[in-house]
Amino acid sequence: RILLRQLAEHPGLGLPLQPVLPFAGQLLAGGRDDDHGRGDAVPAPVAVRRDVAVVGQVLETIAAVWSGYSEIEWSQIRASAWRLRHEDEYRAHLAPGALKVALVNAPWAVDGRIGVRAGSRWPFTQDSHGQRVPCYVPFPFFLATAAAMLKREGFEVIIIDAIAEGLYAEEFMRRVEGFAPDVVLMETATASHEIDLDWCLQFKEQLGDDLQVVLCGPHASALDTALMNEAPQVDAIVLGEYEPSFLDLMVALRDGGDLSEIPGLLWRDTAGQVHVQQQRRELPPLSSFPWPERETLPMYNYFDSFANAMPWPNVQMHASRGCPFKCIFCVWPQVVYDGQNYRTRDNADIVAEMSWLVDRYGFKAVYFDDDTFNIDNERIIDLCDRIAAADLKVPICAMGRADTSNREAYEAMKRAGVVGLKFGVETGDPEMMKRIRKHLDLDKVRRTVGWCKELGIGVHLTFSFGGPGETRETAEKTIRLALELDADTVQFSLMTPFPGTTMYEAALANGTLLTTDWKQYDGARYTVVRGEYLTREELEEVLREAHRRWLMHISERDAVKGLDRPWRPQERRQVTTAELPDLPAGSLESLHLIEPIERIWYEGASPRALAEVLEQAQTRLRPEGLLLLTRSREDTCPPAWRDALLLE
Repeated sequence: RILLRQLAEHPGLGLPLQPVLPFAGQLLAGGRDDDHGRGDAVPAPVAVRRDVAVVGQVLETIAAVWSGYSEIEWSQIRASAWRLRHEDEYRAHLAPGALKVALVNAPWAVDGRIGVRAGSRWPFTQDSHGQRVPCYVPFPFFLATAAAMLKREGFEVIIIDAIAEGLYAEEFMRRVEGFAPDVVLMETATASHEIDLDWCLQFKEQLGDDLQVVLCGPHASALDTALMNEAPQVDAIVLGEYEPSFLDLMVALRDGGDLSEIPGLLWRDTAGQVHVQQQRRELPPLSSFPWPERETLPMYNYFDSFANAMPWPNVQMHASRGCPFKCIFCVWPQVVYDGQNYRTRDNADIVAEMSWLVDRYGFKAVYFDDDTFNIDNERIIDLCDRIAAADLKVPICAMGRADTSNREAYEAMKRAGVVGLKFGVETGDPEMMKRIRKHLDLDKVRRTVGWCKELGIGVHLTFSFGGPGETRETAEKTIRLALELDADTVQFSLMTPFPGTTMYEAALANGTLLTTDWKQYDGARYTVVRGEYLTREELEEVLREAHRRWLMHISERDAVKGLDRPWRPQERRQVTTAELPDLPAGSLESLHLIEPIERIWYEGASPRALAEVLEQAQTRLRPEGLLLLTRSREDTCPPAWRDALLLE
C-alpha cells in the first residue's frame, strides 16, 4: 500500500497504477532475508526487501531511468516479481530432505580475458575491457533444460551462471556453499580444462568428500575415461546431450538405483574404480522436454553479438537441436549429438514459448541459436507463418546454412520478422570445402546472400583458416570471397581440432597436432595444428591479414554510402584521428576492432564533444591504432569522462 501510494504521488513518474497492481504485492514481499544463505541467483535488476525505508530509494531509481525506458524497466521489475512467485510455488512442493543439486557454469577468467563456455559451440576467451560480464554471452540451454527437468521431478535445484552474472571466484564459491548441495553438475570446455578441474577440487575441499561432482559438456564427453583417470575429484561424467541421463543419475542417487543401467554415464565407485556405460540412449522428441529454466538466471544478460544489433533486451531460443551435416571441425554434431539426433520442436510449442517470453518478460527480439535453423522448407514456412500470425512484432535472427532453403522460405522468414541470418561458409576454395566435408555449394551461397540483401535481411558470415591442405592460395580465395559477398558482418577464426572431432583424430594420427595444452585451444587467437603448407605463425598471420583487409573493405564501403547517417549498432569501421571531428552524432556501438587499445564510451555526444574526449587517447595511439566506441553505461564509464560525454 505504501509503495502504491508513493508511486501515485511521486512527481517524477506520473505513472498509471494499472500496470503496477499485478505485482506490487510481490515487490513488497520480495528479496527474503535468507536469499544469500540459500544461494539463490537474482536474475533481474530489481529485488526490493520488505524494509519500507528503501521504497523511496527504489522510486528515485525508477524515476531516474523512467524516461525512454519505462517498458523495459517495468518488464525487469515484473521479472523479479514473477521469479519470486516461481520460486515460492516450486519450493512449496519440495519434499522434506529433497536431494539438493547445483548446476553451474563456473567463472573462467585469465590474463584480463573472460571465457564463454556453457551454451557456446566454440568456447573461447575474449578481452574483458574491464567488464565483469563478457560482450557475448550464450544461453546455457543444456544446463537450463536439465534444471527444469530436475525441478519437475521434485529435486531442490539451483542454477548458477557465474559468467553471465559476472561473479568473481569468491562470490561464486560463496553462492555454492550457501546452497550446500549434495551434487554439483558443471559444464566443461576444452580451453578451460585446467580451470574446470581446479573448480572440482575446490568443491570437494570446501563442501566435503561426500559431495558428488559430475561433469558434462563436449570436452568431458570426448575425454571421458581419460579425464576420470586424470581427475580423482570427479565422481561421474554424463555424455553428450546429457539432460535425461543426468536426471536418471539423480533419481538413482536418491532412490538407491543401479547406475550401470543408465546410458551415457561414467562413474566412480566407492573403491575408486571407474565404470563406463558408453551406449547412448535414444532421445525423446524435443517437444517433450520442458522449456528451459530462465527465471532464476540473469535473463537480460544473455545476448549474441549479431542479436545485439536488434533492440535490447533480446532472448535466445532453440527451434531444433542437432545438425545432419558432417563438418570435420564441428564438435557438437560429432560429440554432443553423437553424429545423429537431429530433432525439431513442434512449431506451435515454439511460438507459445516466444509469446510467453515477449509478453511476460518484455523481450524485444529473438535469436534462434540452432545448430542449423533452416532445414526443411515446409517446416520453416509453417513456423514463420505461425510467428507472423501471432503478431509479436519483434525482430528475429537465426543461425542457418546457406544452401538448404529456397526463395519462398526466405520470403516467409521476412514476413515473420527475420532481420538477420548467420551462415557458416568457412572457405572460398571448393577443394578445401570437400576436405572439411562441409560440401557447401559456393554458388548457392552467393545466391542466398543476394536473396537476403534483396529482402532486407542482414547477413553475418563466418570463415575459418587452417583446415587440411590450407595454402596461401586457398586462404586468399577465402578472403576474396568474404569481400565479394560483402556481408553486413563477418567472423574470421582459426579452425580448431577439438577432442572428439574427425579433425582432431586426423591431426593426432598424422602428427600435425602441435599441443594438447588445452588452454591454447582458443581459435580466436591461436592455432594448435601445423599445416601441410603453412606454419603456425603463417596461419596466425593469415588471420590478421583477413581482419585488416575486411576493415579496409568496410571503411571504403561506408565512404561510398556516406556518413551523413548514424551508424547502425554493431557496424564495424576503422577510424583515423583525422576523421574524429566528422563522426556522426547519435552513434551507438560503432566499432568492433581487432586489438583496441582504448575503449571509448560514447552515447549521444556531438562530434566536437567526442573529439575533445578522445584527445587524451590519441597521444597513446600507435600507427594504425584502433579504437572501440561503445554505448555509454553509468556503471562502467570512467568518471573523468562522464561529464564530457554529456556535452552537446
